[in-house]
Amino acid sequence: MKRLALLFLFWSVLVPSAHAALFCVSNSTELAQALLSASVTDASDEIRLRSGNYPAPPGGFVYQNFDHPEALVTISGGWSFFFGNPCGVRSDLSAFSTKLSGNNQDRVMRIRPFSSTNVIVEGLTFQQGNTLGLGLDQGQGAGLRVETFVGWTGDVQIRGNAFLNNTAFDYGGGLAASAGGRLVVNNNLFLTNSACRHGAASLTYSGNDTGYLINNTVAYNFIRSGCQIGTSAGGLRIGGISPVLIVNNVLWGNEEFDLVNDSGGLMIRNDFQHLLGPATGGPNYNLSPQFTGNGFFPFRLSADSPLIDLGLVPSSGLPWQLLSYDLDGDPRVIGSSVDLGAFELSDLIFEDGFDG
Repeated sequence: MKRLALLFLFWSVLVPSAHAALFCVSNSTELAQALLSASVTDASDEIRLRSGNYPAPPGGFVYQNFDHPEALVTISGGWSFFFGNPCGVRSDLSAFSTKLSGNNQDRVMRIRPFSSTNVIVEGLTFQQGNTLGLGLDQGQGAGLRVETFVGWTGDVQIRGNAFLNNTAFDYGGGLAASAGGRLVVNNNLFLTNSACRHGAASLTYSGNDTGYLINNTVAYNFIRSGCQIGTSAGGLRIGGISPVLIVNNVLWGNEEFDLVNDSGGLMIRNDFQHLLGPATGGPNYNLSPQFTGNGFFPFRLSADSPLIDLGLVPSSGLPWQLLSYDLDGDPRVIGSSVDLGAFELSDLIFEDGFDG
């Protein structure tokens, strides 16, 4: 069932900031043009995608800003009509309603912001990206690549997205991202992605704050065949020299290692099978998630999963917070605490998988 956003979102759409540019897109051509237009302005930009399918053009969708110091670029999905505004309300908070595809030929999206620009990517599915033809220099992040450099100050937030069946030549099959300000990867699904190194995602944080890896589900990602460079893990890797908090994640069923903790990040209430690196902090778990679903690789928690209500809910004063909804658009905390991973078990009536 599609869920309406809160009323204050309606008002913010009807009365946009005078200093921001807002783009409403409904097809691939409009999205490519909006990304190009946003990359050559100094104003903050918000790109709203109406629910639907967006096949990537040759070379993928690209936002590349070399010399325009805008404060913020936001790219989000699930938008629909509201009182004559074609993108007046974000009516569907599920990541699966807005799908961007590389058609197994191209990277889905690349973002290279200005050094001080904050980036938010939210509510999108990145699927069937492919960078096998790009080689070592450019073959990272087949689903999404967010490229920043040491000394930059912008925050990067990747929240409420799904990365499905992307294949990278080098590393970060689903996602390759870094940030100079704060890096937040919150409530995402990484499923059946592949790369020579770190099939699900490769994250690097050497910023001036703290990085956060919160409530993600990383499952059944693998090392692609035919690699000619050193392999590491099918799962997710996080590296860099700055502090990272890794909390409430499910990392399960990935080839070789589920998580490569090269950053030495603090780990609290994560469920994993195979870890490379320290498990500093705790508690952490090694419990079968008991996934359920109709697909070949189920990834939602079943009603009898031991991971239900096992997560940590932060107090309001902490710098990291949960999203208010899960990856299906359901309320994020139901029961005594938050469930581990990107999905909250919301209603046992729909446990057969036929919800909405």
